[in-house]
Amino acid sequence: MRQTGYTLIELMITIAVLSIVVGIVVPGARGFINHSLLSKEVNEISALSRLARFSAMEEQTNIVLCPTTNYAQCGTDWTQGKMAFVDLNGNGDRSTNETIIGATEALHSSVSVTAPGQSILFNRRGGANVTTTLIFCDETSDADKAMGLIINGYGKIAVAQDRNNDGTKEDHAGNALTCA
Repeated sequence: MRQTGYTLIELMITIAVLSIVVGIVVPGARGFINHSLLSKEVNEISALSRLARFSAMEEQTNIVLCPTTNYAQCGTDWTQGKMAFVDLNGNGDRSTNETIIGATEALHSSVSVTAPGQSILFNRRGGANVTTTLIFCDETSDADKAMGLIINGYGKIAVAQDRNNDGTKEDHAGNALTCA
């Protein structure tokens, strides 16, 4: 009678090969996932910022972009949801008669953001009340993985680039992005 199956040595070799493959693939996949999350968050706030700016010019009114926990009031924590609304009375706070033109959810828990502690106002000419860079970092806090969204006083919105080829992107003032 002949028996079939795997020997203990064959099983050990298979487990060793699988361990090596998993050891190589998992860290690379983690980096890909972190980069994808950062890109998603930057794209969402970029799209909302562009919507706010173009709506301000099209409607010839002020549009406020701000973080919020309840989509009724502005806050200062940019990890929360964000909303853009028509500021009819010009006070920078949302009243019940002021329409939300766009909103996003809170950031993914593994993403942090460094941003101004104030709302961003786009005026009827498309200009912004502040020149700033919103810096997005993943859970590793590696500056070379950080992404930034630059908004200047003219209202121009751009994704931060590595202009000096040192491996780290720069903010609106030319300084390297940092993760705190």
